[in-house]
Amino acid sequence: MPKIAWIIIGIIVYFLIGWIAKDITFSMIGIDNETTLGELTLYEMITYSAVAGGYIAVMSFIQGDNEGSSVVPILVLAASCYVIYKLPISIGAIILYNIINIGCIIWSACKLKDY
Repeated sequence: MPKIAWIIIGIIVYFLIGWIAKDITFSMIGIDNETTLGELTLYEMITYSAVAGGYIAVMSFIQGDNEGSSVVPILVLAASCYVIYKLPISIGAIILYNIINIGCIIWSACKLKDY
């Protein structure tokens, strides 16, 4: 499959599966009057990072990547989750976080072998 197809599928998976996974996560946690926006943001970041990391791992597994080229994008996802969690909550931080996740999906798709 061409790299552009992996990128398009990755972005679709990121938004659709991430949205569904986020809704499932929010339905499983107890949201009450004492739940802060920071806690909700943390759950959302972990969910979207897990979806992006899972897609990167599956994409590398399907392509037969034995060189470990998916390790660095997954580490960048984890680092971005930590850094964004430490930043104050703002719309810019959330947009930056999503751009980093999508960038990691594109980066790992570009490192795949062509068949």
